[in-house]
Amino acid sequence: MKIVLLVLAIATAALGQVSTGSIFGTIQDESGGAVSAAEVTAEREATGFARSVLTSGSGAYRFEELAPGIYSIRVRREGFRMAVAQHIAIEVNQ
Repeated sequence: MKIVLLVLAIATAALGQVSTGSIFGTIQDESGGAVSAAEVTAEREATGFARSVLTSGSGAYRFEELAPGIYSIRVRREGFRMAVAQHIAIEVNQ
């Protein structure tokens, strides 16, 4: 089976605070059903820094407080092919 990866990226900046962003989305199978307990990894392409989370029962995932940069998202779940989304930009004042 194949995984469909939906990604949204948002950057926020507040005066006098560190600028960070979020990447969030939903993982679905080919028929549109939620894929729960999938491992989602966000990796900053320039540094290799990576964080992983598991999707919720509704297939949702979220990465908070990411430094601005370009990220790749990988999704893995047994019984599915790995899905990858590359070059997702988190920019200040986006």
